[in-house]
Amino acid sequence: AVVSTQSTGFGPELYLATAWCLFIFLVTQVGGYLILVASIRYGAFKLHPLILAFIQHIAVCDILMSFTCILPQIVSLIANGWALGPTLCYVNVYGPRIAFPAGLF
Repeated sequence: AVVSTQSTGFGPELYLATAWCLFIFLVTQVGGYLILVASIRYGAFKLHPLILAFIQHIAVCDILMSFTCILPQIVSLIANGWALGPTLCYVNVYGPRIAFPAGLF
Protein backbone atom coordinates (compact mmCIF):
# COMPACT_ATOMS: atom_id res chain seq x y z
CA ALA A 1 0.00 0.00 0.00
CA VAL A 2 1.17 3.49 -0.79
CA VAL A 3 1.20 5.86 2.16
CA SER A 4 0.63 9.51 1.36
CA THR A 5 2.56 12.12 3.32
CA GLN A 6 0.03 14.76 2.31
CA SER A 7 -2.61 13.59 4.79
CA THR A 8 -0.36 13.97 7.83
CA GLY A 9 1.37 17.15 6.70
CA PHE A 10 4.83 15.67 7.16
CA GLY A 11 7.34 15.05 4.47
CA PRO A 12 10.11 16.66 2.51
CA GLU A 13 7.98 19.68 1.60
CA LEU A 14 7.43 20.52 5.26
CA TYR A 15 11.13 20.22 6.06
CA LEU A 16 12.10 22.26 3.02
CA ALA A 17 9.61 25.01 3.87
CA THR A 18 10.81 25.09 7.49
CA ALA A 19 14.47 25.25 6.44
CA TRP A 20 13.69 27.99 3.92
CA CYS A 21 11.84 30.09 6.48
CA LEU A 22 14.67 29.64 9.00
CA PHE A 23 17.18 30.74 6.36
CA ILE A 24 15.14 33.82 5.45
CA PHE A 25 14.68 34.69 9.14
CA LEU A 26 18.41 34.44 9.88
CA VAL A 27 19.45 36.39 6.77
CA THR A 28 16.93 39.12 7.56
CA GLN A 29 18.12 39.42 11.15
CA VAL A 30 21.80 39.48 10.26
CA GLY A 31 21.31 41.96 7.42
CA GLY A 32 19.11 44.32 9.41
CA TYR A 33 21.33 44.38 12.47
CA LEU A 34 24.45 44.72 10.31
CA ILE A 35 23.03 47.81 8.62
CA LEU A 36 21.97 49.33 11.94
CA VAL A 37 25.29 48.68 13.68
CA ALA A 38 27.32 49.88 10.70
CA SER A 39 25.32 53.07 10.35
CA ILE A 40 24.78 53.99 14.01
CA ARG A 41 27.89 52.80 15.80
CA TYR A 42 30.58 53.02 13.15
CA GLY A 43 29.17 55.70 10.84
CA ALA A 44 30.09 53.56 7.83
CA PHE A 45 27.66 55.27 5.46
CA LYS A 46 28.56 58.78 4.32
CA LEU A 47 25.12 59.77 3.12
CA HIS A 48 22.70 62.62 3.66
CA PRO A 49 21.09 62.21 7.11
CA LEU A 50 17.61 61.89 5.59
CA ILE A 51 18.67 59.05 3.29
CA LEU A 52 20.50 57.36 6.15
CA ALA A 53 17.39 57.59 8.35
CA PHE A 54 15.37 56.06 5.51
CA ILE A 55 17.82 53.13 5.20
CA GLN A 56 17.74 52.59 8.96
CA HIS A 57 13.94 52.69 8.91
CA ILE A 58 13.87 49.97 6.24
CA ALA A 59 16.28 47.84 8.30
CA VAL A 60 14.10 48.16 11.42
CA CYS A 61 10.97 47.35 9.40
CA ASP A 62 12.63 44.24 7.98
CA ILE A 63 13.61 43.06 11.46
CA LEU A 64 10.10 43.66 12.81
CA MET A 65 8.43 42.00 9.83
CA SER A 66 10.62 38.93 10.25
CA PHE A 67 9.56 38.65 13.89
CA THR A 68 5.86 39.19 13.18
CA CYS A 69 5.53 37.20 9.93
CA ILE A 70 8.35 34.72 9.43
CA LEU A 71 8.86 33.58 13.03
CA PRO A 72 5.18 32.63 13.58
CA GLN A 73 5.29 30.79 10.25
CA ILE A 74 8.33 28.82 11.44
CA VAL A 75 6.55 27.93 14.68
CA SER A 76 3.45 26.79 12.82
CA LEU A 77 5.50 24.70 10.40
CA ILE A 78 7.34 23.00 13.26
CA ALA A 79 4.09 22.44 15.20
CA ASN A 80 2.32 21.31 12.00
CA GLY A 81 -0.51 23.73 12.71
CA TRP A 82 -1.18 27.11 14.23
CA ALA A 83 -0.09 26.94 17.87
CA LEU A 84 0.10 30.61 18.84
CA GLY A 85 -3.55 31.35 19.61
CA PRO A 86 -6.26 33.28 17.79
CA THR A 87 -5.04 36.76 18.73
CA LEU A 88 -1.60 36.30 17.21
CA CYS A 89 -3.28 34.71 14.21
CA TYR A 90 -5.19 37.93 13.57
CA VAL A 91 -2.06 40.02 14.17
CA ASN A 92 -0.09 37.82 11.78
CA VAL A 93 -2.72 38.12 9.04
CA TYR A 94 -3.81 41.75 9.38
CA GLY A 95 -0.70 43.36 10.88
CA PRO A 96 1.37 43.44 7.69
CA ARG A 97 -1.60 44.76 5.71
CA ILE A 98 -1.82 47.70 8.08
CA ALA A 99 1.91 48.24 8.60
CA PHE A 100 3.01 47.92 4.96
CA PRO A 101 1.38 51.13 3.70
CA ALA A 102 2.75 53.01 6.75
CA GLY A 103 6.21 51.68 5.97
CA LEU A 104 6.05 53.16 2.49
CA PHE A 105 6.05 56.66 3.94
